[in-house]
Amino acid sequence: MTALNLKIEKLCDELRETASKRDGGAWTTGSCVVGRDMASGLEQAKNIIDAYNFTTKKTEAVHCQELAALIKTGANEYPYHDSEGYAAGTMVQLAYDIKNIGGNDTN
Repeated sequence: MTALNLKIEKLCDELRETASKRDGGAWTTGSCVVGRDMASGLEQAKNIIDAYNFTTKKTEAVHCQELAALIKTGANEYPYHDSEGYAAGTMVQLAYDIKNIGGNDTN
């Protein structure tokens, strides 16, 4: 596992913890799915991360930009019911956080 993988895993762990704290917390709908939807979105993002090829000789910034773009695309194509947007929103947040790991260096 590379240093970048560890940084991304830490971001996933932080979002997973947030999701677990919000489990059962959708006051307006009564369905209490916030944490569950966040966890589902995170699982979809993890599938994208797991399929990504970190072994190519690219800079950390390029890996982060590519991975963030893939996760954002995945959020737009989220295959399950997500009427409140918590699953896709979690994916977009993770993409944003991953992109920020790499900074702005794209060389």
